[in-house]
Amino acid sequence: MVEARGMAPLMGRPGVSLSHPKKSEPGSGPGPTHSRPRRPHRTGARRKKQKRSRFRRIARFILVSPRHLALAFAIGLGCGALASRAAGTIAPPYAAILGAIVVYPALLVVWRRLKGQ
Repeated sequence: MVEARGMAPLMGRPGVSLSHPKKSEPGSGPGPTHSRPRRPHRTGARRKKQKRSRFRRIARFILVSPRHLALAFAIGLGCGALASRAAGTIAPPYAAILGAIVVYPALLVVWRRLKGQ
């Protein structure tokens, strides 16, 4: 069919073959003519995470989410308001501080235990 159109046959030309090109031939792939060796793919083995420094671990422990911060602040305000209405057993600012530092974590522990059941 090639000869019917008036073109020269491909088989007679040097270096031309109709078989698939070999992978080792330059320019045989769809990419650039210079090929880099590929890195082997990982087969599911994950690298061990590097242990965080002590400073980062403490900072992660100390830093609280904004939601927890807002809830602790609201609990503290509530405790301060209750202390101002009570008969003066504790001053309202101290009650607010104790509410944020003691009452809120206790509520979290109770909530998590109830949620786990």
